[in-house]
Amino acid sequence: MKIGSQWVIDDSALDYESKSSRPFSPRMARAFIEMMANQPLSVELDPAEKRRLEIKLKSLKEKSDPSISLRSWLKHRAASYSFNASKSDLEKLRRSKDILLTGLSDESIGIGNHEGLQGYVVNKNIQELQKRYLLVNSTKPNVILRQLHGPLNMKLLPALNLSDLSDINGPREKNAVKQLVREL
Repeated sequence: MKIGSQWVIDDSALDYESKSSRPFSPRMARAFIEMMANQPLSVELDPAEKRRLEIKLKSLKEKSDPSISLRSWLKHRAASYSFNASKSDLEKLRRSKDILLTGLSDESIGIGNHEGLQGYVVNKNIQELQKRYLLVNSTKPNVILRQLHGPLNMKLLPALNLSDLSDINGPREKNAVKQLVREL
């Protein structure tokens, strides 16, 4: 917007990515997700690695915008697949027991998006789901499925929601991430 002879730009309208730090490896991302969910670690960490993650978790709670750090740290948390699905297939996917709905697709968060789907694949092959629900690879997806390294359980849901919401750089999602981090 122009004010007098100067242009003023709202920084939230800019499409830039602020990096917090280098992304965790898939193994460290898995451990961090388990720590956020207050679950026993399924991966072996040496004491220095564990301490580093504990410090990161503590610092996350002190950040004014924790979504930036989460987006950076957990970039490699899971293999990600982007698809387009028809509305009818999208509804079938929502009811599938093969997918753990997360992020905007988790109704408990209260900011649901019924035009898209986010989730993690539980004990199923991505290609099998792709064939069954006629999912088409897409650069503008309405379905994002991830396959987490290691077993998936419902107790990880709050941490996975944080991870998925942090990938979306919108004001509603950032506020939801702040709220969820306070509840950790």
